[in-house]
Amino acid sequence: MPTDNSSAETSSEKAPRPAPGQRKWSHLSAIFKIGLTLLILGLVVRSVDLTSAWDNIAKQNLPLIVLAGIVMMFQIGLGGTRWFIILRRLDAKPSLWETLKLFYVSIFFNSYAPRPRLRRLCWIGRPRSPAWRRWFC
Repeated sequence: MPTDNSSAETSSEKAPRPAPGQRKWSHLSAIFKIGLTLLILGLVVRSVDLTSAWDNIAKQNLPLIVLAGIVMMFQIGLGGTRWFIILRRLDAKPSLWETLKLFYVSIFFNSYAPRPRLRRLCWIGRPRSPAWRRWFC
């Protein structure tokens, strides 16, 4: 049976403070992350022919791009709503908005995170079924 923790004290005064050394590593970690991000962005900007990229973007059919965006948002909305229903049936009480946000983040990372094992299988060519390559490569 779920309990109601709404009356629990959440005062910031009673929260434990991080140790001084822990703060230092936290700042170094943030600086490292920002530096790595800037380095990667610099490499991308340096290696991409921006004139050619803008020419290709200008040639795109705008109504089809808008339609693709609408279909993508609709699909993500349906997936998030599905998880909302599943979580409600499991007696979890997330808000619909929170479920949609988390599902959108999961779709983003699932789309852009590297998948080395699947990529290796695509290069080897096993199994050789073209349908398998369409789904996993």
